[in-house]
Amino acid sequence: MNSFRIMATIGSLPAGPPHPVLRRRVAFARRAAAPAHFGIGLRDRVCPPSTGFAAYHQYGAATGRPAPVDREIHGYPFNQHEGGEAVQVRRQLRWLARVLGAPAGAGRPVDDRAGRS
Repeated sequence: MNSFRIMATIGSLPAGPPHPVLRRRVAFARRAAAPAHFGIGLRDRVCPPSTGFAAYHQYGAATGRPAPVDREIHGYPFNQHEGGEAVQVRRQLRWLARVLGAPAGAGRPVDDRAGRS
């Protein structure tokens, strides 16, 4: 099976009832109340991107709050299961500093462009 065929299979879920893995991820995501940071490799063959996006969209939906839980998502179109690697780590650290209320300007400035920090 060539890689294009694999990607076409992974990228589209069949019509009908949701896949059991997707159902479990969404069920847990709906009950979440903590802030979350998602990174998704759009060519991931281990965890199909559709499951990550479904979890993100349902994240915190069952908490009963009028506003959604604080969440952020980044998609990496050319990456597989490794997600965004170093770029994702930088984004996670910046996000974590914001969530934990780190003082402005604490640490080195972060640049999302690959190869720079």
